[in-house]
Amino acid sequence: GVVVPRSEMIKGYEYAKDRYATFSDQELKDLIHPEIEWVNPEEAIEGGTRQGLAGIRTAIETFFDGAGRAATIELEQVYERGNRVLARVRVHARGSSSGAEAVGPPVCLVVTIRDGQVLRIEWQYWTDETLDSFERGGLTESRPSLRSS
Repeated sequence: GVVVPRSEMIKGYEYAKDRYATFSDQELKDLIHPEIEWVNPEEAIEGGTRQGLAGIRTAIETFFDGAGRAATIELEQVYERGNRVLARVRVHARGSSSGAEAVGPPVCLVVTIRDGQVLRIEWQYWTDETLDSFERGGLTESRPSLRSS
């Protein structure tokens, strides 16, 4: 895999984070494949697959509802394999009343690209075997759907 220098990852992440709130529907449609899927592990609070632009918006809103509006995602490592990218990240959440920060364990997002658009985002727990599996072409599973309206 290709390891992207941390400084470049941070620049790209900060740009994406700043831009997400201001993306128009057309910009999201240009970035996201019409058949996009967001896949959570079955053991997640909302396990399963969300589909389409509405499903992605719901998944992101659900994340911020659970982690808090001030939550941030720290990008630690990025690897590429063909049309897939694995990003190892940590969630930083802040208590709304206490202000205390909690840092989660490392997790990963496996992003699949088709025709220059994001087709699939798989949220996975990070283990010692995660990168090895990704390098071998693994980390794809079929999961039940949570259909978006």
